Amino acid sequence: PVVENDSGQSTPLSDDMIPTPRHMEFTTNAELNLSCCILMLDILLKQ
Repeated sequence: PVVENDSGQSTPLSDDMIPTPRHMEFTTNAELNLSCCILMLDILLKQ
């Protein structure tokens, strides 16, 4: 847990919002990244 806290300094909000195992956090982060990429591509295509 200490290592997770040290590595999680860049994203403390995710740890506070979702107190779940680290693999769950990774899945949520991946989903957020996918959604962001899709939105960016959609905006670029619409332009």
